[in-house]
Amino acid sequence: MSLINPQPPLEGSEPMSFDDDTPKENKWIRLARQIYDSSTEYVDANLRYQWEKSLSMFNNKHPAGSKYLTGAYEKRSRFFRPKTRSAVRSLQSAMSVAFFTNEDVVSIEPANANDPTQAAAAVVAQSIMQYRLTNTIPWFQTMTAAIQDAAVQGVCISHQYWDFEEKEETYVQVDGNNNPLMDEMGNEQTQEQVTTLSDHPVIELISPENIRIDPASDWADPIGSSPYIVHLVPMFLQDVRQKMDSDEWLEVSDEELMSSASEADTENTTRLVRDEPRMDPLDNAEFGEIKDFWIIWVHKNIVKKDGIDWCYFTAGTEHLLTDPKPLSEMYPWLRDGERPYVMGCVNIEAHKIYPSGTVELTQELQSAANDIWNQRFDNVKLAMNKRYH
Repeated sequence: MSLINPQPPLEGSEPMSFDDDTPKENKWIRLARQIYDSSTEYVDANLRYQWEKSLSMFNNKHPAGSKYLTGAYEKRSRFFRPKTRSAVRSLQSAMSVAFFTNEDVVSIEPANANDPTQAAAAVVAQSIMQYRLTNTIPWFQTMTAAIQDAAVQGVCISHQYWDFEEKEETYVQVDGNNNPLMDEMGNEQTQEQVTTLSDHPVIELISPENIRIDPASDWADPIGSSPYIVHLVPMFLQDVRQKMDSDEWLEVSDEELMSSASEADTENTTRLVRDEPRMDPLDNAEFGEIKDFWIIWVHKNIVKKDGIDWCYFTAGTEHLLTDPKPLSEMYPWLRDGERPYVMGCVNIEAHKIYPSGTVELTQELQSAANDIWNQRFDNVKLAMNKRYH
């Protein structure tokens, strides 16, 4: 298996050399593996346990390690009072009132109301935003899910991009009677036309466990100050293959793609807790030999080098899917220094890039409510159902 990039290396990348007929690992692959391993180690050691605990309480379940899951409480009351979910729903209701009370989704005003150019531009911008957030982007669903992520896991992260796709098609020219036109050689005259398949903005909400940033980032701007961003994207094998067939991505065999996912990707415990007791929707075992529907974990790596953000895709941390390109070429509408990701929170905590969520701050009250309720229930049952000797 060769890990060498089949394309010529970019300027600044290490040339491939051979030692004892063994190819050296590509520089960008090695960098992708190092930043993923170090950031994942931080997430596993400091964040994942609390995320799973908060998700369990949000799903009205006792978290792992609770005394109610031990054998000593097998015959006792083990109810879970839904106080946590009620608190999160209250936050969602407050968000709905704040953002959706008026018919206008946004309100855009000119900086200088006396300038007719700025006033006209504000009217146009508001009309465009109103249309997009009403017809193109599921704004209410996005906002509700974002505040839910922030309340449960402490942060919410979104990816903003423009979804544009076009296709070249060939049509047969016809006359007024819908009969094909013929050329001098007796062949049908054809015409090529470019058809737009998709052309709209997208706000993609990302699970916090599928984003990796440097833990030493600035707490006030974690996305912009992090030297790297790793976005874990689950894709169907047939979609990955389609990008390779269109020469958008480099060629990698199906077997290499299917073996590229690490255990942290395929058996993500945070995702399992969120979907409990349902089966893991990203488990490939149910598809068996149907390779087209296998989930391939693609890593989108944004790495700052020499003051420039470089972006490239890898299959896991093993195979290069694209050559590194400046982020400004992939997202030409971004200003200098901007990145297409945004990270927000409900509770601002100074000097913490991952602040505590509402569920974490109220977990002791939830535990106390469960104890009081279950103890009262046990006492009532013992009082009403006495034993006689």
